[in-house]
Amino acid sequence: MGFIVQRLFYLFVKVLHSTYRYRFIGMENIHDEKSYCFAGWHQNHIACLWRPAPVGHRHAILLSKSKSADLGAYILKRLGYLLVRGSTTSPGGASKGGIGSAKKLIKVLKEGASIIIAVDGSKGPFKKIKLGIFQIAKLSGKSIVPIVPIPERYWSLKTWDSFRIPKPFSKIIVSYGKPIDIPESFDKNNAEALKNQLARALNENENLVKAQFKEWKNLPKT
Repeated sequence: MGFIVQRLFYLFVKVLHSTYRYRFIGMENIHDEKSYCFAGWHQNHIACLWRPAPVGHRHAILLSKSKSADLGAYILKRLGYLLVRGSTTSPGGASKGGIGSAKKLIKVLKEGASIIIAVDGSKGPFKKIKLGIFQIAKLSGKSIVPIVPIPERYWSLKTWDSFRIPKPFSKIIVSYGKPIDIPESFDKNNAEALKNQLARALNENENLVKAQFKEWKNLPKT
């Protein structure tokens, strides 16, 4: 895709983003001086990326190496993100590319930036959490924070996860769940309990956010 087309898409995204209004809940769960593994569903990824957290450090995102992701990579880089291209395969998985990208994310975390991962991956299955984020959190010593950004009005695409795009001038509430610390004893054989804990936190926070739009005026902007 040519530079001019990429530039036009970026300007469109920037203008669209400028129309959104944000409010936040659960801000007591994150702190400026710390970095985190922010974990969300792929379905909500756009709203998450455009305003991940009002904290004082940069964020990195894992993005596919495929040509189809090049446009997204250009836009996110212009928005100030650190980019890591690769798969969501965990460090203990079979994918060489996945191991490499996981190591890069761990390095980013140890250098003080946060990361944002769609925990059900770029291709699903829908709301089925992959192991990668737990391995990355364990090896980096960082906490996982569930992040749930919900627009009041959005388009749902005909994709595997009914991907959501906030409509212009939409209100968006971003919720941060309680941090999840990964025990030293964690491995793929005892991962199910942590998968269930994270999935439950994401789903419960989504229900909480949907109920908070009626309290919009009382919610903090930062």
